Amino acid sequence: YSADTTFPGAKLTYAIKPVHPPKDKTLTYLLTVTDGIHTNTATETEGCIVLTETGIYTVNLKTYADGELVYDFDGESTVPIYPPHVRIAATDDVAEILNGLHDGQTASIDEGEFTVTATINLKSKVTVTGAGIDRTILRFVQGERYFYLNNVSAVVSGLTIRGIRRTEDSCVTVTGTLRDARVTQCKVTGAKYNGSSLRAADGGKIDSCIIDRCTNTTTLGQVPWVYPRGVVNLLGGRLRNSLVTLNVSDSEAIVSAGSNDGTSGLLENCTVVSNEMTAARCEALAVMVLGNGKVYNCLVANNSAPNWTETSGWGMTGNRCYPPNWGLRNDQSPQSANFANNCW
Repeated sequence: YSADTTFPGAKLTYAIKPVHPPKDKTLTYLLTVTDGIHTNTATETEGCIVLTETGIYTVNLKTYADGELVYDFDGESTVPIYPPHVRIAATDDVAEILNGLHDGQTASIDEGEFTVTATINLKSKVTVTGAGIDRTILRFVQGERYFYLNNVSAVVSGLTIRGIRRTEDSCVTVTGTLRDARVTQCKVTGAKYNGSSLRAADGGKIDSCIIDRCTNTTTLGQVPWVYPRGVVNLLGGRLRNSLVTLNVSDSEAIVSAGSNDGTSGLLENCTVVSNEMTAARCEALAVMVLGNGKVYNCLVANNSAPNWTETSGWGMTGNRCYPPNWGLRNDQSPQSANFANNCW
């Protein structure tokens, strides 16, 4: 049998065929699909049972030879039928519910502030929607990764994701890691990590978001130009139509697009303003572009960093060696087609 668990119209399609049917007896069948409350039965050798109520259903097959029970298949297989939509209210455990979502489900989170004590890891094709920026606030209080989208079709929108500022460095981790997923109309604020506050990798998409008041730190003894790259780290992902402001980084950059291995990150239609670099080294930049990274139609202004001596051979452009604005590190040709219509 096979199950289509999408509501409305969830159904179980089945076919019954004996492996060694007796020649001198007549076989009959009773197929039962039940969640303990709602029961559906069928006696035909093939067909379709439509499930009209949500629940966790168990499949049972009884086989009779001339009316005598000879085979009872029970409890070895279950067909989960999940409700199409889940509402998360103020008294609910947000992480537990979101981590338990399955393909095709949607979840809406009520307006209010929710304390989250565990990593949210979306492994399924789900859509999660809040009431809007600064209306639905997820306040994370644990030291690991906050929000991890790990499915090609996972979508999150309408949330503020807020971290706890820490006086000490936590383990090397990232916040809001996206892999082939999409985050729209969200805010990431107040995170302090020795990793990126928002990272888009392998096609992850960040659109119409605000990234503000985050702190990006470097692990003691760690080579800063290896990891982390910046407050926003685009390793094969994209950041579009977004505002990056009032962040602090003691690593290489506020925004890093691409990597030395040729990964193509995209920064488009974004504003990167009033961020502060605290690293006293020449990698301290507002925007750093490596590999096949692309920057289009962006405003980068009024970012600050300590004075340092320019290193030659980087093909750098913009106000890069003195306040009030650190511009662009471009490891590609200054005439590269990967840069257009930017204001540094």
